[in-house]
Amino acid sequence: MSFLCLLLMLVAMSETSLQNVIVSQPRYTTVTAGDAATLQCSFSSSEKTSVSVYKWFFIDPSSSSMTEVTNSSEQFSGRVFLPDHATFTSQQKADIEIHNVQQNDAGTYICEVELFPSNTKRRGNGAWLLLLEGISLHDITVSQPMYTTVTAGDAATLQCSFNSIEKSSIGGYKWFFIKPSSSSKTEVTNSSEQFSGRVFMPDHAIFTSQKKADIEIYNVQHNDAGTYVCEVELFMINRKGRGNGTQLLVIEAPQIQRLGLSSYWILLDTTLHDLQHRLPASCHCCADCLHHS
Repeated sequence: MSFLCLLLMLVAMSETSLQNVIVSQPRYTTVTAGDAATLQCSFSSSEKTSVSVYKWFFIDPSSSSMTEVTNSSEQFSGRVFLPDHATFTSQQKADIEIHNVQQNDAGTYICEVELFPSNTKRRGNGAWLLLLEGISLHDITVSQPMYTTVTAGDAATLQCSFNSIEKSSIGGYKWFFIKPSSSSKTEVTNSSEQFSGRVFMPDHAIFTSQKKADIEIYNVQHNDAGTYVCEVELFMINRKGRGNGTQLLVIEAPQIQRLGLSSYWILLDTTLHDLQHRLPASCHCCADCLHHS
C-alpha cells in the first residue's frame, strides 16, 4: 500500500471520528400558558473539545418559518435563559428555559450543536412544545374533611392532606380560622391570642413523607367553633394550594360525663325514688328491689 493511500485513509477516518456527534431531544414538552418551559438537549461526541457552541431554532407551525431563539429576537425578547458554558461542555447539555410561555410559542424547537475546530454541526430531530389550557403540572390539591366534632374541653384533630406531581421536600403549611360571626381570618398558631399554647403541629418529616398537614388544638372552647382552612406551599416551585375548609363543631359533654361517677349514683337513686312514687302500689315491690340492689 502506497504512503499516499495510507494518508488518505487516515484523513478519512479522522473526519469520520470528528463528525461523530449525536444530538438528542425529547419528542415533546408540555407547559401551561404563563409558566416556564424547559427545552432539553444533550449531545455526545468522540471529539474532546471545550470550544463549542449551540443554538436553538423555532419553527412556526402556521408558516413553517424558522427563527433563532434568543433574547434579542422579537418573539422571545427577555424570556430566554441559557446555562453557562461550563455546564454545556462538562455535562454536554444545551438545555434552555423560555419564561412566560404564550400560545404563539407552541411549535417545534430544534437544538443545534457545533464543535470546533472541526466545524462539525449536528441538529436534533426537534421537540414539539405543547401548551395545556388551565392545567398546571405543578398544581397542589389540598383535601380536608367537611366537618369535625369535638367535645368542649377535649382536643380536636384537624386533618389535611395534599398531592402534587412535584417532588419537593422544601415546603410548609398554615392553618387559618374563620370566625362565623365576623368572617375574620386568624392564623392558627401558638403565638396567636386565641390559640396560645394550645396548638400541636407534627414535624416536617411527616409533612414531606406522608404529605399530611394535620394539627391538634387542645382544650377546645365554644369560641373555637368555625371554619378551619389548610394552606400548603411548596417553595421550589412557588405554588400554594388551599383546602375547602373544615367546619369544627363543638358540643357539650353528656350530663353523666360532667357529673362524674359518684354523682351518677346520686342521680340514679333520685330517679328510682321518683319512679317509686309514680308506680301503682302493686309495683312498689319491684321498685324497692331496684332501689336496694
